[in-house]
Amino acid sequence: MNQRSALATCMSRWVFTDFDQFADTISGLNGRYIPTASSQSDWWIDLRRVSRLKVQRLQVGAPSAFAGDGENDELTIGIPTTNPNAISIDGQAMPDDSFILIRHGHPLTYSALAPTRWAGLTVPTHFGIDPRFLDPDQLSLFPTTTRVSANRSALRRVSLLVGWLSTDYDAINVIDPAALKAAEEELLIAAAELLSTSSSRTNSALRGSRLRRERILARCLEFLRENEARPILVADLCAAAQTNARMLRSVLVEYFGVGPGRFLKVRQLYEIRNQLLTPQLPGETVASIAARSGVWNFDHFARNYHAMYAESPTDTLRAGRRYVRSGAGAREAGSLRSWMAYATRRFRLQTR
Repeated sequence: MNQRSALATCMSRWVFTDFDQFADTISGLNGRYIPTASSQSDWWIDLRRVSRLKVQRLQVGAPSAFAGDGENDELTIGIPTTNPNAISIDGQAMPDDSFILIRHGHPLTYSALAPTRWAGLTVPTHFGIDPRFLDPDQLSLFPTTTRVSANRSALRRVSLLVGWLSTDYDAINVIDPAALKAAEEELLIAAAELLSTSSSRTNSALRGSRLRRERILARCLEFLRENEARPILVADLCAAAQTNARMLRSVLVEYFGVGPGRFLKVRQLYEIRNQLLTPQLPGETVASIAARSGVWNFDHFARNYHAMYAESPTDTLRAGRRYVRSGAGAREAGSLRSWMAYATRRFRLQTR
C-alpha cells in the first residue's frame, strides 16, 4: 500500500490509505489520526457540496485516536452512525442521542476500539446564512461544548438527509440552481431544529477527579512532545505525569482507548513513519531510524509496522526519498500539524 498514492475515487467516494490525507479531506475538521491497531475496514469519505453547504459520510477504518480542532469560519455537526457508546469524546462515552459540535477554538479528542462511521454537515458561518436558520442565540447555548444531547427525531432527520445527499447523485438536480437552493434550505432548517431542541453536555466544568486526570494527561503529552523520536518507557511517562502506573493506565484508556505500553508502541511506529517519509540524511536507513527511536528487535518492529500500515518500512522510506528528491511537499513531522501537537494543544487549553 503506497502512502503517497493514497487517493482513489469512485463517484463521490474517496478511499484512503494515507491517514493524514484522510484527515485533511474531512470537511470542517483540522487534526490528525493515530491508529491504535491495524485497519479492519477501508478509510473512506463521501463528500458533496450542496450550494454553500457540505455534506459528508465517512468511515474511520481502524481503532484509532484523533486530536484536532474545527476549521475557521465553519460550523460542523458530526453524527455517529455506528454504535456511539463505543466512541469516546474528550474521555467521555457518547450516549445514543448525541452528536458533536465542531468549531474553531474548541479542540477535541476522539478514540474508538473499532471502525466508526459518521455523518456530517458543514455550514460556512461567514457567508451570511439567514439567521432564522442558525440563530447565534442557539449557538450561545453551547459555549464550550463538543458533545451535545439531541432530540432523537431531529438527529435522525439530519443524519438521513446527509446520507441521502452525500451518496445519491440523482438526489439533486446539480444543474438547476433553484433545486440546489431548496436542498440547502431543507438542510439548514433541519440543522436549526436539531440545535434548537438540543442541550449542552459541557466538557468545560472540570472538577475534582476529572481536572486531575486532564492535568496528568497534559503533563504526559507535553513530555512526549518535548522528547519526540526518542525512546520512552512507561516509567518515564509516570515520572513526567507525576502519577503511578495504575492511574496513568486509567487516564490513557479513558481518553485514547489504550494503556501506556500500547500507547508508546503506536506512538513509536507513528513517529518512525514520519521520519521515514522525511529522511534528513542521504545515508539514512530503516535500521538507523528505527534504532534511534529505541527499536532493538528489528524483525518484530517490521512485522508490527506492516500490520499497522500495510506496507514495509523499506517501502515507506523509498517513497519518502522520492518525494524529498522531487521537492514535493514534505511531511510535517514535529510541526504544528502533528498528532502530538494537536493533542497537547487540547489539554494545555483545558488545564491553564
